[in-house]
Amino acid sequence: MEFNDPMNANHWMQFESSDGIPYYYNLSTNLSQWEKPESLKNEEEKRQENFEWQELQTRDGKTFYVNFKLKKTQWRLPQELKAYRYIQHYKDKNKSKRNNRFRK
Repeated sequence: MEFNDPMNANHWMQFESSDGIPYYYNLSTNLSQWEKPESLKNEEEKRQENFEWQELQTRDGKTFYVNFKLKKTQWRLPQELKAYRYIQHYKDKNKSKRNNRFRK
């Protein structure tokens, strides 16, 4: 992406509404939007955006899982979500170990 591309991260600024909700303004196009521009998203945000399963709760607090792309719901934790959580837990655990090493 070149600097003169208006969708480049260098052209976007983040502000907050009076309610404290972030919004984004493009200096080149004068466009403002609530959604974070793709060029400002970090790798984790991009990965989560493409993740198909979401965890939701019923009114009485029971957890269920929905995949809007497949138009499917289920009560049991989907294997893909289970694997994703395991990987995230492992990454967090290793990150914590590395941080503790430097504190000694």
